[in-house]
Amino acid sequence: LVKSFAWRWQVWSVGLSLMLGTSPAFADLFTFEHLGQKKVLRANPLAKYADGVLLIEGPDFQHYSIDEASLLDWKEKGKPIKPWGKDQLRLELKKEFGADFYVQMTSHYALVYNTDVAFARQAGTILERTYAVFRATFANRGAFQFEELRQPLVAVILKSKQEYLDATKEELGQSLAWSAGLYAQNTNRFYMFDAFEGDLEGRKSVALTHVRGAPTQGGSGLDRESIEVIVHEGTHQLAFNLGIHSRHAYNPVWLVEGLATYFEAADPKSAEGWGRAGNINPHRLAHLQSIFGSLPKGVLDQLVTNDELFYNTQTNGDAYSLSWALTYYLMKSKGTAYIRYVRTIKSRGLAPADARARLDDFKKAFGTTPAGIEEDFKRYMVGVFAAQAKGSVSGR
Repeated sequence: LVKSFAWRWQVWSVGLSLMLGTSPAFADLFTFEHLGQKKVLRANPLAKYADGVLLIEGPDFQHYSIDEASLLDWKEKGKPIKPWGKDQLRLELKKEFGADFYVQMTSHYALVYNTDVAFARQAGTILERTYAVFRATFANRGAFQFEELRQPLVAVILKSKQEYLDATKEELGQSLAWSAGLYAQNTNRFYMFDAFEGDLEGRKSVALTHVRGAPTQGGSGLDRESIEVIVHEGTHQLAFNLGIHSRHAYNPVWLVEGLATYFEAADPKSAEGWGRAGNINPHRLAHLQSIFGSLPKGVLDQLVTNDELFYNTQTNGDAYSLSWALTYYLMKSKGTAYIRYVRTIKSRGLAPADARARLDDFKKAFGTTPAGIEEDFKRYMVGVFAAQAKGSVSGR
């Protein structure tokens, strides 16, 4: 199941005419129509496009794209905008979501939920674990420098799939019936739902639990898919907020999804059901192995230079598995060059790069094109298949 969202910069790619800066010191007052309602917001103007669409950022770091018909007023106030602190963020979220929702603050997250508290607390524990592992994974690679969180990250956990679909369709303008969770780049929020809709006994029957490190059934933890959704979408959110990806730049989908799938695999031997990045991802590996013999020559060039594989329902499963495998291969064998590539992509502007520019980006970081590493990549993955069959892949 695909669990991510096609990034909004692709919708906004209409010809950038003026960048106003990603972190201006002063904010303006905007009045505009949003989701059928009048909204007044003090916000930072980020960009204006050739067709007149304006991109702004609010004090909770949500982005709004406003066309000329929706913009009712724009006053240049020249007053500093300050991020909301934990207390104000909590109050604003309570006001936004209403009395049926709870807001739980952790060290780095604001969890907004209307399902049972145990599910939300366990999700928060896994998100905090993901945060720690994410930082540790990149801390010693290529002298990478993190950006600091400006505010706790918002995770919205809904009690049913229908509520999830209703909430995301209103904001994103499309149905995500195929998804189990998403990180929305425009709202900077992570959304998911409780697949068991608060049914504690049903959840216990499939939970990942532990007896002396061995998986068993019948405990009170989360099921494997819920864990993987939390980690996958949580990784997206961290990557866009800690400086791996930029919300203000083009990002190849293989890079975004490859990193999330590199982190996502659940681990029954971990106390929380997930413990580290870079474990073998069983269902991505199995899918890749099923198509491996039929992969066309040049498939890595296609993956890196063109996002269309992800948007075709016949090939998106292949694209996710290939992205996981390519990321696994690069992180394990070419980690410093991978960081160079991340920096190269982050330095780009909002407009997507064409295929030639994408090849140049890759070659600049790795010293060769995707086609140039394809044979070595395939040999490496054949070794992973063999080691996994013997049960000797450590995941490290």
